[in-house]
Amino acid sequence: MTRYLLAACAGLLGMAFATPASAQATRTWVSGVGDDANPCSRTAPCQTFAGAIVKTAVGGEINCLDRGEFGMLTITKAISIICEGGTGAIAAEISDDYHNGAIVIEAGPNDSVFLSGLDIRGDKRAGHGGINFRSGKELHVRNSTFHELGDCAIGVAAPASVVIDNVTSSSNFCGLAFAMGVPGTLNFSVSNVVICDSDRLGILVKSASSATYISGVVSDSQITETVSSAWGVENHGVSVTATSGQVQLTVKNSSVTAQKVGAIDARGSGARVMVSGSLIAHNQLGISSQGGAAVVSFGDNVLVGNVSNGSFTGGGTKK
Repeated sequence: MTRYLLAACAGLLGMAFATPASAQATRTWVSGVGDDANPCSRTAPCQTFAGAIVKTAVGGEINCLDRGEFGMLTITKAISIICEGGTGAIAAEISDDYHNGAIVIEAGPNDSVFLSGLDIRGDKRAGHGGINFRSGKELHVRNSTFHELGDCAIGVAAPASVVIDNVTSSSNFCGLAFAMGVPGTLNFSVSNVVICDSDRLGILVKSASSATYISGVVSDSQITETVSSAWGVENHGVSVTATSGQVQLTVKNSSVTAQKVGAIDARGSGARVMVSGSLIAHNQLGISSQGGAAVVSFGDNVLVGNVSNGSFTGGGTKK
């Protein structure tokens, strides 16, 4: 009996010592001089996001102690990456040569992902983007910059609730894309965003499934100078397409300028765009619509300096 008790006690002691080593922390840190062999604590940080996330609990938070290149990352759980603090933003530089995005999100249906203070820059020749959202419940991106990417700064292709605030997209293939070919509902809010020097387009909102519903608001934002005219249908500052399903977009208190093709374009009978308090200036074409799409003005927009202003399909009344 004594022998069995000793064996049991030895087993319990082994479990007691093993548990802390495998436990995940609610907050971890990365540093440019860190090491992924570390526990990712504040005093012993990891070197990469990939190294930190495996040591961070579901719903936990990864922080950046300093500026550094913290590597690509696939997110499969609820997590926050907050890389800004006290005296100013602390940015993470991430190259874009992996998995069609520097950060790929393949989270669960109840998982929320928060990303803040990131600086994602890449090589257009690689053909990959910044943040690629494939699944999850919520995505929040704020206070971040995206530069020289071969795809969109942020791409969302799945049902979710998405909030994007204070983001700059500069010299990327495209700015923001909300494009779904699967059933479900996608709601998004974009505010205080600057999109400039895109190769293909500024913002794409597209439904390609009869059971898809996309609803979004773009406010207090600037979309300027799409530099190519070679991409045809979607070569606009704001491109809204509903080949099937429903898309509703509100653009308010924003500017769309210097587009080589068009400023705001809507296509398909399921597409509806409402525009208020916005400047549409110095574009080849201001407003366009095809295939039964509606582009509605609330009467307080300014169209000036366009080669052709185009026309709204109707007017609305503010409530």
